Amino acid sequence: VMLTIMVPSDAQPGSTYSVLVWANESVPPFPQASVWAYVDLQAATTLQTQGLTVPNQTTVQLTATLSSGGPLSGKTVAFKLEGHWIGEATTDTGGVALLQYTLAQPPLTQTLQVYFNGTQYYVASSASASIIINFTNTTLWMDSSTARWGDPTSLTARLEAVPGPGHV
Repeated sequence: VMLTIMVPSDAQPGSTYSVLVWANESVPPFPQASVWAYVDLQAATTLQTQGLTVPNQTTVQLTATLSSGGPLSGKTVAFKLEGHWIGEATTDTGGVALLQYTLAQPPLTQTLQVYFNGTQYYVASSASASIIINFTNTTLWMDSSTARWGDPTSLTARLEAVPGPGHV
């Protein structure tokens, strides 16, 4: 017996449907059996992330937003930088996963990849964005000193990162 189940367009993942099966192709009024069919529907998901431009040695908050017709909460999102796993975070009620990460790499452009592996009811999805890591702005401080020509003297200098967006 071949059975086709018509699933309504507004069906929710994990829904159960009752199906009547007849022994022949004649029009019922008398079904031969009633069958319960559990239909595993997987809803499509969308995962989004944003690129950044920051100085190296900066601690940033990486974000990924997971949705499926609305925000998905309580789902795990994995973060990779240039293919290397750097952490994972769980989505909040707005579907947003946040990961604090210090960009200790030398200045260059790297690819941030975010992954949702899917569940029984939701299809896996991924996204990527560029992270541009620049040199950290610095200031060289030197104490003023007075000396005579030819006399030994000592100078003190201090190199500091200039605070800016993303610095902690």
